[in-house]
Amino acid sequence: MDRNKDNAELLMRIRELEAYIEDLKTTDNESGVSICGSAKISLKKKFELLAKAQIHCKSGYIILSLKKELLEYTGNIREIMGLPEELTDLSFSDYLSSIVPGDRQHVEEIIEDHLLANTESSTVDFKIKGIDRAVHYIIQHNWLIHDSVYGEGMLFIILQNVTEQRRIERQLGYSETKFRSIFISTPLGMMIYTIDPKGNLRLTDVNPAARQILQLKDNSLIGKTIEEAFPPLAKTEIPLEYKKVACDGITWHGNEIEFHNGDIHFIFDITAFQTSLGTAAVIFQDITERKQVESLLRESEEKYRKLVDNSNVGVFTCNEECKVLYCNNTALQMLDFPTLEEISKADIEPLFAVDGTCKELMRLVKEQKKVSNFRAELITKKDRNITLSINAQLENNLISVVTIDITEKVRAEQKLIALNTELQEINEKVSIINSELMKSEALKKALLNNLPHMAWMKDKNGVYLSVNDSFARSLNLASDKIIGRTDMDLYPEKIAAKYIQEDKEVMTKRRERFFYEKTDGLWFETFKAPISSENGEIIGVSGISLEITERKRAEEEIRAYTKKLAEQNEILRIINDELVKAKERAEESDKLKSSFLANMSHEIRTPMNAILGFANLLKNKNFSDERKATFIEIINSKSKQLLQIITDIIDISKIEAGQISIFNKAFPVNALIKEMHLFFENIRKQDNKPVKIEYTLGLPDGEDYMLSDKIRIEQIISNFLSNAYKFTDSGTIEIGYKIQDTTIIFFVKDTGIGIALEEQKIVFDRFRQAESSFNRSYSGTGLGLAISKGLAERMGGQIYLESTVNKGSVFYLELPFIRQEYVAPIEKVFDESTFDWSDKTILIAEDEETNYTFLEVLLKVTGANIVWARNGIEAIDMCRENTDINLVLMDIKMPNMDGLEATRQIKKIRKTLPVIVQTAYAMSADEESCLESGCDAYISKPIKIEPLFKLIMEFI
Repeated sequence: MDRNKDNAELLMRIRELEAYIEDLKTTDNESGVSICGSAKISLKKKFELLAKAQIHCKSGYIILSLKKELLEYTGNIREIMGLPEELTDLSFSDYLSSIVPGDRQHVEEIIEDHLLANTESSTVDFKIKGIDRAVHYIIQHNWLIHDSVYGEGMLFIILQNVTEQRRIERQLGYSETKFRSIFISTPLGMMIYTIDPKGNLRLTDVNPAARQILQLKDNSLIGKTIEEAFPPLAKTEIPLEYKKVACDGITWHGNEIEFHNGDIHFIFDITAFQTSLGTAAVIFQDITERKQVESLLRESEEKYRKLVDNSNVGVFTCNEECKVLYCNNTALQMLDFPTLEEISKADIEPLFAVDGTCKELMRLVKEQKKVSNFRAELITKKDRNITLSINAQLENNLISVVTIDITEKVRAEQKLIALNTELQEINEKVSIINSELMKSEALKKALLNNLPHMAWMKDKNGVYLSVNDSFARSLNLASDKIIGRTDMDLYPEKIAAKYIQEDKEVMTKRRERFFYEKTDGLWFETFKAPISSENGEIIGVSGISLEITERKRAEEEIRAYTKKLAEQNEILRIINDELVKAKERAEESDKLKSSFLANMSHEIRTPMNAILGFANLLKNKNFSDERKATFIEIINSKSKQLLQIITDIIDISKIEAGQISIFNKAFPVNALIKEMHLFFENIRKQDNKPVKIEYTLGLPDGEDYMLSDKIRIEQIISNFLSNAYKFTDSGTIEIGYKIQDTTIIFFVKDTGIGIALEEQKIVFDRFRQAESSFNRSYSGTGLGLAISKGLAERMGGQIYLESTVNKGSVFYLELPFIRQEYVAPIEKVFDESTFDWSDKTILIAEDEETNYTFLEVLLKVTGANIVWARNGIEAIDMCRENTDINLVLMDIKMPNMDGLEATRQIKKIRKTLPVIVQTAYAMSADEESCLESGCDAYISKPIKIEPLFKLIMEFI
């Protein structure tokens, strides 16, 4: 198979870039003058060429700094890596996020090796999971280069999606392997000849059996013409017959062909057939020994006996009742009989696989006295299936039988015939067309028009003289609209200039050329040749083009598949190591989860005991209203604490499931810092704690707007502040941020107890705390920092810490800083009394009476008419019967029929009726399920007044 050329142009650009990199490393030893200045201009040109190559080959590149910052990347990187289009500025984390976990660490290790160990170049294969959730295959080429424009060093990465090539490789690999297996394993000699552009018949492949038969020690004959490889054949008609086979598709048989090569004399039985246009396969069998046997048999009965006993063909003598009287050792081995005595006592007829075959053979022998090349399938005494070629002769009431075991030959022929049936049918059709073309010029034109190839002729000025129908269809024009025009009239300027340059090269050098090009995702192999007049003057150029896209893809897939097989053992070893490590991690995880569950039980029961205890005290009439108000404040405080614990559990579950949502909006960073400072300052005043809380701003007001998820940033910094406040008994707590290039770094610094170095490695792990025993000094679920770490990574950032025991800690949140323009906020004060829905009817579908009562009380202030459905079926009936209903508040979990199914049924009855789903479920996938069922909006419990009223106002 030809070498893969799928990335020919891209590889050429890469070789130029590599040569340039080598130039950067050298200086003129005599002058001592560095050439980096001139090379800087050359690098720009190289990048322009490379950009063209990556567009042409549908690949992309990334330039990565030594700090793993993306300095530059092509616009199609998101498509290649399966990243969402709405992701604006890409980061190194974004690039790694789409790589499947099994390959991600390997890719990171290779990049680290380049950046830290100065490895010059490498190539790595990996898989990604695209936006379509399907697995894609990527090839990544890495080069470490140095240039003054980008700094001391950078990593140049080229990425290419090869998913389609892998798919075709898997399809074609089996057929290629199957054919090669037959070619290599057949006992018949086999050679492949191909007609080169000069019309010479060249030997392109020789199987092991052929080398053994011809006593060849190596493959040195491959690539030579048939006359160079076998000089004695130059004086025979055989080269001409092989050319006819390769060109016309006929099958040629040669019986008893003699070949003399010095002192060696061979006699062959030869069969030649066409495998593809211009290629002939030759199968031959050495029959020299058989001819010698026949000659010896005629000379002497004694010589016959000796020869038969040592012959590699089976020889039998039997009577007309098919009883064996004599057989040689080869015959015994063929039929798996140990001795002549045993086979002479056996009934031969049952050995024939097909009933009646033995009788038919005996009938032919008796009638014709001689039978040649009679094929029969037999089952030996050891139940082996064999095929024999039988030659039998009746003389003096005795039948002499010579058998040749052609089992392997038959199998090989059958496999080769099966593989080449389709090719032979095509060759027969081409042969018929070729014979017809010899009758008239009109038939030649018909042949050209029926070929799938594009064919044309142009004069020396580039004017089209003739085109076939395939060429005309490629331009969506009639043939007469093309003849008389030039490439400039038919193609874009750049493509036309390329074709004109190719034509000039062919006519100037006066020789044929092959050109490979890729257009609209398809590969074409184009052959161009000069047209000469009778006196040898070049008068034009002819061409023929064939689409070879599938062949290109197959070559690429076969190469990748071969490499994949070579890496199989290493991958299995790595998997085994990972399984051992996974077992150890699982055992550690079980211990951590047990500790976490014990801690969580304590953390949930603590506020719950307070809530239940003070709720029962409210029933006691002996307490004053002022005292009960204090109880209510405690209940509210503990409820918020319990809600925060539940929120943490939900957040860590979302992060573990990969379903955490990030909503980016513009907001002022300074306002966020001031709000959080004020909140914790109020807590400090209430606790009268001797701690000073300060804040530091990195930008002036008005210039501090950024695009990110304010809620998640506030959640992370709040976790930092809560820990700092909890573990700092005196001293200072400082909150602030600073800007570094395109990164914003938030920090919370305290003078608390600090964290030991060995504990710093685990504080960001889920279920882990620096102090995890039951008698630890501080409360908490141990989820805050794990949640913060997951949220930071989801936003494309990271968190880390610096800490010294008894001196304090600093926690950092580092995120991409996407600056936004300042927009003055419009202040609106929410007042539910301003909503007037007295002319509206709202249906509340809720099975819990307390939840219904809560919503009814909230909505009554608007004057709306409220109706109640206790399950999904009642909600459907009420929407069908009461056309005055303007909006439905639908709970998901209800008896008889859930809210999602009820929503689907309501939308079938009243398509425009707004349905707002309200549920206690909190996973992000629930919102998608609600919207897919047809609801118009989604609000989660516990429901707050302002968001509920604003949401209803959008639809009512």
